[in-house]
Amino acid sequence: MKRRTVVRSVAFASLGLSAGCFGGISSNPGGSILVRNDDDTSHQITVKLTDDSETEFEREVELNASESVEYSDAFGGGTYGVTVNVDGEESRNDDLNVGSCGAIELHVTVTSGGAIEILQSHCD
Repeated sequence: MKRRTVVRSVAFASLGLSAGCFGGISSNPGGSILVRNDDDTSHQITVKLTDDSETEFEREVELNASESVEYSDAFGGGTYGVTVNVDGEESRNDDLNVGSCGAIELHVTVTSGGAIEILQSHCD
């Protein structure tokens, strides 16, 4: 009887430890967002991440030329829609595909000339 209890406990513990490794189960936040202004003028930049129409992350920041800001623990595993607005006019949409790895970096850059660049890192 005790052996069954131990086996059952080990099985449940193993399932709990591996829960973050499966795509259908969301992982804890750990992904970061780096917002940079590489333009020579200041810009008001809004970054929004949505998951099934729900806003998971949204920040608006005013950055001077060559400034940047990083937001850590901004999102976990999954797939997100990314919307970036600059000065309330310029807009760009993209997808962020994290999967089950929450330690992804999303890089949002306003390049010289005011164009928007969105890049993401990958899990090692």
